[in-house]
Amino acid sequence: MPVESEMEDDYILYKVLCDYCDEKYNIKCVSETIDYCPFCGNMVEDLTRGDRYNDENSWN
Repeated sequence: MPVESEMEDDYILYKVLCDYCDEKYNIKCVSETIDYCPFCGNMVEDLTRGDRYNDENSWN
């Protein structure tokens, strides 16, 4: 499932093409940062915030 993202000042726009139904979807996430993936729920590490997500038991 191809996913593209565009970051704007006050939102993030995800463009998704569904492999199953071949429909195109636009998902607008009103946020300045991404803390987790809206599709799988895994945490996203942001290097500009320092060691916030650095942990020995992390998935990274």
